[in-house]
Amino acid sequence: MEEFEEMLTCPICFEEEELYLTACGHNGCLKCLLRLRECHECRQKFSGSFKPIKNYGLMKMIEVIKTKKFQPPKPEHSNETLYFTNENWRDLIVNPEIIDNIELGNWSYPTRVQAEAIPKILSRQNVLVESWNGTGKTGSFAIGTLCQIDPSYEALQVVCLSHTKEIKDMHASVYSFLAENTGIIVEKTEKNKLHGNNKSYNSNKSYYLPYTHVLCGTVDSVFKYFKVKDICGECLTFVIDESDEILKSQENIQKINTILSKVVYPQVLLYSATLSDITRSYAYEYLPNAIEVSIKAPLSLNPKVKLFNIMPERGMSKKQLVYNLISNLACSMCIIFINTKNDGLELKAYFENQGFKTDYFSGDLSVSEREEIIEHCQLGKIKIIISTDVLGRGFDCKSLDLVINYDCPKNPSNRTMPNFEAYYHRCGRTGRYTRSGTVINLIEFSEHPLYQKIFSYFDISPRITNDFNEVFKAIELNSKDYLLC
Repeated sequence: MEEFEEMLTCPICFEEEELYLTACGHNGCLKCLLRLRECHECRQKFSGSFKPIKNYGLMKMIEVIKTKKFQPPKPEHSNETLYFTNENWRDLIVNPEIIDNIELGNWSYPTRVQAEAIPKILSRQNVLVESWNGTGKTGSFAIGTLCQIDPSYEALQVVCLSHTKEIKDMHASVYSFLAENTGIIVEKTEKNKLHGNNKSYNSNKSYYLPYTHVLCGTVDSVFKYFKVKDICGECLTFVIDESDEILKSQENIQKINTILSKVVYPQVLLYSATLSDITRSYAYEYLPNAIEVSIKAPLSLNPKVKLFNIMPERGMSKKQLVYNLISNLACSMCIIFINTKNDGLELKAYFENQGFKTDYFSGDLSVSEREEIIEHCQLGKIKIIISTDVLGRGFDCKSLDLVINYDCPKNPSNRTMPNFEAYYHRCGRTGRYTRSGTVINLIEFSEHPLYQKIFSYFDISPRITNDFNEVFKAIELNSKDYLLC
C-alpha cells in the first residue's frame, strides 16, 4: 500500500492527488506541470502547445484504493485457479457502466488473467500476457483499456490490432458491448472505410475522419488509417492480440513501429495464448520495461477439454469414419479442421453426396461469405463447419463443443514435423471460459509419428477408442454444460 501511496501523490510538490501526464508519460499535478518548461523526470523540453492530460487510469486506481477495495492479485498457476478468483469486479474497476455491462454478459467473477492483467494495464505499464485459450484474455484487455478512456476527450485513445478480419470483428463486438451506455465510441476499420457507432466515412484524404475512442482493425487497415489521419495523440494504448502470429512478419513489425512512432508515449499490450521467442525479442528490443503475466503451465492444453484418438478400421477410409461420427453426433456445433482447401472441398463434396449438409470456411472465400458464415455460427444456424486453420485462432463461439482434427497439422517449413501451435489453437476453440469441450483426433497409420510428437510435446495421453458411445457421452455432457453457461 505504501508503494501505491507514493504513486498517488505529485512527485514535485508531494501534495496533490489529481495527477496529469506529460507528453513523455511522467506524472505530476496540473499546478506543478504548468510551471515547468521541461519534464521533471527525463528533462525533455515541452513544446509551446504542451497541454497535460489527466491520468485517468491512475485516477481510477486511486478511487479503488480510497474505498479500501484494492487487493493486489496473487499469481497462481494451478488448473483450479485458472478461471475463478476470489476477486470481485468492483475490487478491480470502478466504472459503474462497465461493471453493469460485465454483469449483463454473465461474467460473474474475473478470471485469473483478468485479475492479474487489469491492474497493470490501469497503471499504464507495457505488458506481455500469455494465457490459455478461452480464459478471458480479450475481456482483460478490453476492460482494462476501456477503464482508461475519458469519453469527454474527443480523440483516439485505444487501438486494438488483429491479424484477421474475423478476429477484428470479434474485438469490435466485445468492445462495443462493454462500452454500452458509457459514451465511449468504438469503431472498426473496413476496406476504404471506417465503420462504427457513427456513420461510414470514406478514407480518402479529402474526407474528414471523425474521432473515435477505440479503433479495432488489422495491421494493414490501421496503418492506412494512420497515414490518412494525422494522429498527434498522447498516451494511446495499443493492443496487439495474437502477437506471436502478427510479429512473425517483418512487414507487420515495420508498420506497427511506424504507427507507434506517431504517438508520444504509447502503452503497448502484447497478448497471445503462446508467447513466442519472436514476441519476447520484440518486447526486449522495443519495450524494455515491459512486464509479463503468464497464467498457464508450460506446454499444456486446457484440462477441461477431453481428448480422444480414433483410428479407421481396416477397409474404412477417414471420410467414412468422420461421416459415421458426424451423422450420429448430438453436439451443439463442431469444427472439422483440415490442412488444405482441396481437402476441405473434397470432404464437403463427400458429405453432400451422402445427403448431409455442412459449411466450408477458408481464406479464399469472399468477405461477405465469411461474414455470413461467422454470423450463422453465432446465431446457432450452423452445426458442422469444415475449416482450414484460418478459424484456428481467435474464433469464439459459445456453442462450439466439439473439434475434430481430420488432418494432423503439419509444420509448413518441414512437413515431417507437426505444427504444435496450430494443434494448440485448434483445441482452444472449444472448452472456453469455464466450459468443457471435446477434441477428436482421427489418426491414420501414416500420421502416428506426427501425433506421437504432439502428445509428447504437450505431455498428454488422449483416450484411444473406437467406441462411439464413449465419445457421445462426453459430448452430451458438454452440451449440458453449455446450456448451463
